[in-house]
Amino acid sequence: MTRRIAVLLALAVAASAQQAPRRANNPAAVELFRDRGLGLFIHWSIDAPLGGVISHSLVGASPDYVERFFRILPGQFNPDRFQPEKWAALAKLAGFEYIMFTTKHHAGFCMWDSATTPFSVGHTPYGKDLTRQLVDAFRKQGKESGN
Repeated sequence: MTRRIAVLLALAVAASAQQAPRRANNPAAVELFRDRGLGLFIHWSIDAPLGGVISHSLVGASPDYVERFFRILPGQFNPDRFQPEKWAALAKLAGFEYIMFTTKHHAGFCMWDSATTPFSVGHTPYGKDLTRQLVDAFRKQGKESGN
């Protein structure tokens, strides 16, 4: 048994030594980011109907809150007045140079119709890919989007 552990440990050390070295910040990329100007950060998820909640609202949450978050909120998520074209037009008018959209928050809710989890916008009453709609609308306005 001790020999197996030693072999596994040796394999783990060898595998970690073969990993790519960590890259430092690319100065050209940092300058490009600094030159980008004003950016719009859209941080929106399943818990929006709860109003202003702390970012990590599940930490220390009661079982009732957890139940509501994972079981009830998805069944109520229906932003039927969502108009990404208007968001994009207003962002352009306001002078935003780029956008950042939280496509998957730390709690795991996907703002696209994910095939890997039912905890996504595709399994809500809204049922449409919010991320795709935002990307398309902002690209029409000439905004870049990240991958």
